[in-house]
Amino acid sequence: MNWINIVLLLGILQGKIPPTPFSAPPPAGAMIPPPPSLPGPPRPGMMPAPHMGGPPMMPMMGPPPPGMMPVGPAPGMRPPMGGHMPMMPGPPMMRPPTRPLMVPTRPGMTRPDR
Repeated sequence: MNWINIVLLLGILQGKIPPTPFSAPPPAGAMIPPPPSLPGPPRPGMMPAPHMGGPPMMPMMGPPPPGMMPVGPAPGMRPPMGGHMPMMPGPPMMRPPTRPLMVPTRPGMTRPDR
């Protein structure tokens, strides 16, 4: 990308088109997002730049949301004496049955195995 394309993209993103020394249409492969006034899903070119490095933009207050919880034991917790962490509490793991659960109620319902 040369500086003219960068200036054009920045101007279009801000809603104003800077004067250019030539008035040629953009190349066919150029992706120019629509002005921000149009409704619709955000385009990749209109997304704000991600914050790279440095301190976080806003300080973390209170406990983190569930999606940001670290995986594994907390730094202050020690595993139990067995040496491994127990599984999460909840229902036991269900395995599909090896045989169907249909139990015949009459002897004539099943065919003999031959």
